[in-house]
Amino acid sequence: KILKLVFLEGPPPSLSPYLAGGDFRCLTLSKLLFEGLVRLDSLGIPQLAGAKKITISPCKKEYFFDLRPSTWSNGQPVTAFDYQQSWKKVL
Repeated sequence: KILKLVFLEGPPPSLSPYLAGGDFRCLTLSKLLFEGLVRLDSLGIPQLAGAKKITISPCKKEYFFDLRPSTWSNGQPVTAFDYQQSWKKVL
């Protein structure tokens, strides 16, 4: 099965979520292609996604994520380092 998306404005300038820059096409594709530690459900309530468990410290300043087993398209495991690097790139 194939999902075909046609944007009236033309192709997106990038498939990278870091280069989306508010472009609707990029944001749409980023939501389809990438999943974070959590996602919002239809009511806007956070649900677990890449994380299988979240523990919050008593001071509520530290969050600990146990990762769900997952792999990249090349079969390599997704690691905590991958999430860390993604956050650093965004910041």
